[in-house]
Amino acid sequence: MTTARTARLAAASLAAAALVLAGCSTDDGADETATTATETTTSATTETATETETSAAAEEGVKDSDQKASLADWDGTWKSLGAYVDDPEMQDPMQEAAEEHGESTDEIRAEIDESRGADFEGMVIEGDKIAFIADAADLDTADASEGVEYTFVGAKDVTTDEHEFTWFIFEGGEGAPHKYVLLMPLHGEEALAHFHMRYGDTIEEALDAPEGWFPTFVDPKEATDEQIAETLFHHDH
Repeated sequence: MTTARTARLAAASLAAAALVLAGCSTDDGADETATTATETTTSATTETATETETSAAAEEGVKDSDQKASLADWDGTWKSLGAYVDDPEMQDPMQEAAEEHGESTDEIRAEIDESRGADFEGMVIEGDKIAFIADAADLDTADASEGVEYTFVGAKDVTTDEHEFTWFIFEGGEGAPHKYVLLMPLHGEEALAHFHMRYGDTIEEALDAPEGWFPTFVDPKEATDEQIAETLFHHDH
């Protein structure tokens, strides 16, 4: 995580915290290869924005988990939910949401960046490699073979006053731009299939990130404009 982003995240308001896991479904629906991961994270997908505001102030309990996962469980091309904010198709829905919620579009954009944003706009995952893509416009031609190898090193069960979920932790090899990547299983297929992630130079940095920071990724070929707009501007507010 860059120093600039760390500073911005530290200043995030409860409005940003309200975005955490909002819009997740009650049915995790993770890929069969991540079945063990899904069993633990199912309850996390029932979060609403209101519940999240409550849990954001609660102390998180973190403990080692015996669950396992393979990076291949997340194979695919993924676009950051936060990267959609400036797409032309999102401007009218964002303006309507701003008027509905009594905010400016700049305020909405900032809230989404603080909660959903990352230092990259996309990822391509294949086998044991992750390629971080700076500009989502390059996703169509991106190749995971140009990425860095990541190895599964463990999992952490997280318990708040309202929810339980699991982070699956992967350590990057030589040249990794983000030493540790934490992933949740794909879920929410009936509304918008997505997964949450975090990253940092240490596992502790990723786990202890400011409340409300849950970068979220979707399949850009499957997600519709309506689903994206609904998640960003309605479920999240």
